Amino acid sequence: MVFDEVPGEVKRLSIAFSLSFLGSSMVWMFLPVFFEQHIENVFLVGVLTSVPAFTTLFMDIPVGNLLQRADSKLFTFIGLILFSIPGIFYITTLTVMMFVGKFVEGISKTLRWESGWYIAMEDSNIENESETLGVFTLGKNISDIIGPVIGGILAFYIGISFNLVLWFFLGVLSFIYFYMYVGFSTDNYKKAFKSLIKKKTYSDDIKHLRENWSSMRWAISLIFIFSIVSSFFWVAVPLILNDLGADYIVMGGLFGLVAIPRVFEVYFGKLADRYGWLRTVQFFSFCVIPVLFIISFMENIVVVGGLILLAMFFSTALNPSLHSYFDKSVSDEVEGEMVGFLELFKHSGQTLGPIIAGAVASRWSISTSFLAAGIISVLFFILVTYIRVFVE
Repeated sequence: MVFDEVPGEVKRLSIAFSLSFLGSSMVWMFLPVFFEQHIENVFLVGVLTSVPAFTTLFMDIPVGNLLQRADSKLFTFIGLILFSIPGIFYITTLTVMMFVGKFVEGISKTLRWESGWYIAMEDSNIENESETLGVFTLGKNISDIIGPVIGGILAFYIGISFNLVLWFFLGVLSFIYFYMYVGFSTDNYKKAFKSLIKKKTYSDDIKHLRENWSSMRWAISLIFIFSIVSSFFWVAVPLILNDLGADYIVMGGLFGLVAIPRVFEVYFGKLADRYGWLRTVQFFSFCVIPVLFIISFMENIVVVGGLILLAMFFSTALNPSLHSYFDKSVSDEVEGEMVGFLELFKHSGQTLGPIIAGAVASRWSISTSFLAAGIISVLFFILVTYIRVFVE
């Protein structure tokens, strides 16, 4: 059977995430265009897009602690509930309410995504680590393909507000499915929350970080820089397509196409397990650099769409290898806490990416933001080459 070595719990978790992300993906990639229509400031669009990642900066460490002290599936459930709500705020088109929606989105992202990764890594073993992580993200990735296509058609003929309502209803289905087929335990959750206000909790975190920093610093550095580049796409891709005259149907089709490489993430994981994590990262990071530079000079929507697809293919191939490299760097005893620090650095990068993209687009053009992403990708390639040659 396909993926017969992957734990059943991870497969069911992937299904729950697919329902949740199907609703959000019908509208999420259109949001920068939607925001620009109501805010009319590209830099502010970048700031608004970065709010979820910025919000998570204050939650990553506490949530990492909670995962160590209570059932991580409880926090996945809470995160799925919260993730059904943001669209209701966006539908008001009020700037303040859109910021509130992004704030709720950030809280839900930390809870469900951090706990989801923790469950997947905890259930996996070293032989099929990347494959298991790839299956965990498979449901989300499939939704990221079909969601924009459906969402583009609905937004064009009915209006994007209809998509925002669908986001809510599919979100409700996701947490009901999770409750019925995955479930969770509420044991120790009160004790876990009480531990968050104790100084010793965070002193232990700092202690464990210092003990593990030398082994995990390179993995965290790579993920931080990668997060900056990947989050550029959140703002740059929809806005460049809008500038080139694409309507919702065309944008939805292209968003679906550029998400196709994510389905192959599980096979990239197998490739990395076979040939080595760092070697895989080095190869694909080298490939993405010229693509980003070329995009910045193109004005044909077909050419730009094809190049974005290629860039997403290469960048998607990096994800399972980077997380497996991190997982190898920390011991199982403190993995939950260190996942919190990993997410802290990842979300720091995701906060910077949209802001930099918006600032560059506001000062020069949206095409120039791809040039900036290419320059940062060069730095990433230099770092991974240094690690592979001189560290590992």
